[in-house]
Amino acid sequence: MDEAQYGADLARKAKEVAPLPDKDVDGLPAGALLDNVLLGRVKEAANALQAARVKNSMKRGDPLPAEVADRQRRFVYLLRQLMVRRREIREFCLQEGIAELVRR
Repeated sequence: MDEAQYGADLARKAKEVAPLPDKDVDGLPAGALLDNVLLGRVKEAANALQAARVKNSMKRGDPLPAEVADRQRRFVYLLRQLMVRRREIREFCLQEGIAELVRR
């Protein structure tokens, strides 16, 4: 149930910023990234999204500023690839302290 909720929340986040990219910032598709590289990029994207939310004083229900939407787009794109590979993201998000980026 928890994993399904994370998947549903991730889908909602993707819909908020659609369309998602088909490549990461360096032009490589997420599916082509090695696992350790993908993990690093997810963490990097999460940090950038958190920083953009703080910078833009994001509160629940606020419309997404362009900077936050761009960061969320990359984060969701990469995290979705991680979910496809691992078939779970809940534990990863909790372990990395980024669950609020998916759940809120």
